This record gives sequence, structure tokens and C-alpha cells, in this order.
Amino acid sequence: MCAGGEGKSAAPGARGMAPEVSAAAPEARGMAPEVSAAAPQPAVAPEARGMAPEVRAALVDLLCQLADDELTMGHRDSQWLGLAPDVEEDVAFSSIAQDEVGHAVYFFEALRQLGEDHPDALAFDRPPAARRNALLVERSNSDWAYTVLRHFVYDAWDAVRLRALTASRVPALAQGAVRMLREERYHLLHMETWVRALGQAGGEALDRLTAAVRAVWPDLGDLFDLGAHADTLLSAGVLPQPADALVRAWVAEVRPVFEASGIPWPGLPDPAPASTEVVVPGGAVVPGGAVVPGTGVVPDGVVVSGGRPVVFGGRRGVHTEALDELLGEMTQVSGPHPSARW
Repeated sequence: MCAGGEGKSAAPGARGMAPEVSAAAPEARGMAPEVSAAAPQPAVAPEARGMAPEVRAALVDLLCQLADDELTMGHRDSQWLGLAPDVEEDVAFSSIAQDEVGHAVYFFEALRQLGEDHPDALAFDRPPAARRNALLVERSNSDWAYTVLRHFVYDAWDAVRLRALTASRVPALAQGAVRMLREERYHLLHMETWVRALGQAGGEALDRLTAAVRAVWPDLGDLFDLGAHADTLLSAGVLPQPADALVRAWVAEVRPVFEASGIPWPGLPDPAPASTEVVVPGGAVVPGGAVVPGTGVVPDGVVVSGGRPVVFGGRRGVHTEALDELLGEMTQVSGPHPSARW
């Protein structure tokens, strides 16, 4: 799976996927309906099956980043159902959540084409240490200002990343990116509208938005991290733009909206450090990227770099307790009842 890029035999049948996504399975697992949303089927090119091991490992890791980001963000979106400021936003966030999870299914299917596990297992069965989502998307929703600001900066990054992937040498990535950009355009526009409205309202709305910027900004270096195989992704043409070029494109998307919304531009976020130490409660210190025994999660972890705290680790499998909580909620049916039917 994502932890090591080792291929696995595909499950003998779809274990809960909607018929549009895969054939009806003899053993449905009770997966949440939004994860079974229809998604276009990826077709990994024949040359991908014979690619060099290091390129395959890089491709698997990138697909896990893409899938885990979308699955996690989609689940956070779904948590606003019934709690959003108005009925229209209940509907909007539900629709966006369905889109995000549908994109995750596409990437999980691409992983299966490479010999990884079934999408159900990839979505529900992996421990936190095997997941490659950014820390930003696993954070709890907090208030509405944080939610829309986080979504806006994430959607801007996702759009930049997908645009780069349209030129990928892997057809499944290029074709999927073209389709997804049509939907992501509306996600980004929706969140931009909210950021502008809150900022231009001034008063408490702007204060909360500014506080959200302070909360989000330390997580951006981790969001922009392309993982342990970034050099291979670039040299093999899997992701044909380096991280610094993607970040510049992201700034070009985000900064004008901040300026129009009255939000002071905080400057470029710090990049994710290449070597860190993770300090965990109780005084134990483990190397960055290591796993805390028993959980696979760094509980309330603080990554120390150059004597000052930053956050780091999602792309390397080091996560916060927020992901543990989210996965517990996601697997309330599939966890205790792996053979459940619905």
C-alpha cells in the first residue's frame, strides 16, 4: 500500500462499491454511500505495468496523496450537513463532499490497477501511518471561517496540482485530472466567494477569517510537500512540475483574493523540513516520519525545526489525533462489521 508501494492482489470482488464504480460484490461491507459514489474508471496505460520499481513506488505514493486528500476533505465537508449557516450551504457542502469522495474513488481504482488493494480496503482499512493526506485536511472543522479558508487554500492547491497532472505521462492521471478540474473549478469559486464575503464584511467576520489564516498557515508547508518520491515524480514525468513551481502558481491564485478581501498577506509559508524531530507528550522524541507504537499517530505532535515549532508529517505517514478521530467515525460500520451487507 502507500507505506511501501508493495503490490497486493485485488480483492476477489467489490466489497460495497456502487455498481457504477465496480461490479456488484458478493460481500458488501456497509460502506458509507458517499464513498460508493460513481466515478469514472481509470485505465492505467500498459507501459505502467512494466515501469521501473522506483517509478511505480512514486506513482503509488502520489495516488495515495491524491486519494487520501480528497477522501479526508470530503468527510470533513460531510460533517457540516445540518450545521452549515443555511440550507443552501447544507446542500452545497453535501454536493462538494460527494465530488471529493468520487475523486478519491477514481484514484483508489487507479491504485487497484497497479496491483494495490481494493478501493474499499484502501479507504477504510489502512492505519493512519499508511495514509498520505496532508495534515491540513484532517484537522477538525472548527468554525465556519476556518472551514471556508482552509477549503479555499486547499482547493487552490488541488487545482494547481491537477492542472500540472494534465501533462502527466501516466494517461490515467492526465485524463482524470481533466475531468476533475471541471468540478474543482466550482469548488474553488464557491470558497472564494465566501472568503471575499467574510473579509469584506469586516468586524467579527474579518477577525475570524484572520484567525483562520493564522491557524491554516503553519500546515501549508506540509500540504505543498510532494512526499518522499518527489524527485522521481518529476524526472519520470509523472508530475511534470516541481513543488516550487506549483507553489508559485498557488500564490498567484490565492494572494489576489486575500488582497480583495482585506486579509493581510502572511508571506510564503515555510516549506516542510527535510529532517525533523517529533516531540510527543511524555517527553519521548522520535525521528520525523516515525510511528508512535500502538497507534501510528503522533498525538498532539509538535515537529521542531530550527528551534521553532512547525507542523510536518502527513505525506510521510505521521498524523495528528484528529485523523484517528475521523477514521473512527468513518469506520463505525465497516470496522466492527466487516462482512455487513446493505
